Amino acid sequence: ITLDKKSNTPHCKSYQVKLLISLLSLFSIDSNSEILLNFIPCILLYQESNFLTNKTNPTNQLHPNFVTGFTDAEGSFSIKVIEKSSRKINWDVRGNFRISLDPRDLELLKLIQSYFNGIGHVGISSNQKLAYFEVAKLEDLINIIIPHFDKYPLQSAKIIDYLLWKQCILLMKDKKHLIQSGFEEILFIKSAINKGLPVKLKEAFPNISPMERPPYIVSDEPLDPYWISGFTDGDGSFTFSMSASFYGTYEINLDKREIPLLL
Repeated sequence: ITLDKKSNTPHCKSYQVKLLISLLSLFSIDSNSEILLNFIPCILLYQESNFLTNKTNPTNQLHPNFVTGFTDAEGSFSIKVIEKSSRKINWDVRGNFRISLDPRDLELLKLIQSYFNGIGHVGISSNQKLAYFEVAKLEDLINIIIPHFDKYPLQSAKIIDYLLWKQCILLMKDKKHLIQSGFEEILFIKSAINKGLPVKLKEAFPNISPMERPPYIVSDEPLDPYWISGFTDGDGSFTFSMSASFYGTYEINLDKREIPLLL
């Protein structure tokens, strides 16, 4: 639990929900109190849908929609372009799927790796500040990562990055990245993924005009509870306020482009 110095408000991240449920039992609160009305429903929803309390899943095997929701919050899809003189076109292209977390969540990353049949690599950065699960092998991206996110689609604006990334991966599958025209097509698509082309690539390929990023359209389908649980584990927070009154809140803070998802 951390304390906001301006509002004097303690904040507790969602992975501490079990602790919060225990803490609630220490307070004597009536059925009309704000803590019950504002906080407990969120806690109970999280407890019921979270993979750790799934009674039908005693082995802690992650639910597919939990994995997708967590990826919506913490995952990234990227195309790396590296200068390499040994290549016919002097450039190498690699696809990458990655989830980075605090090292305290290393075990969760191992569970995610296990869900994906043990592919990829789980490790900790050299500065010990980040733990990560990463998949870079093209075969694994094609046969395991893409089928998962096609079957259990992302719900945030990250789905735009995924669909563009997928186009690049499929071009690589067909070995189009090994010829100049295919390589430049990948650069064109990459220009709309995440932060676009780095300066070095823009200078090397001034003929590549930036691709217009497709619009983000929210699905009309109701959000799956397991997706909400996974997304909350990544981007949500549960807050106690003990200033003038005592109440709890459930909160998700996102980029403004994600507003349609919150409505």
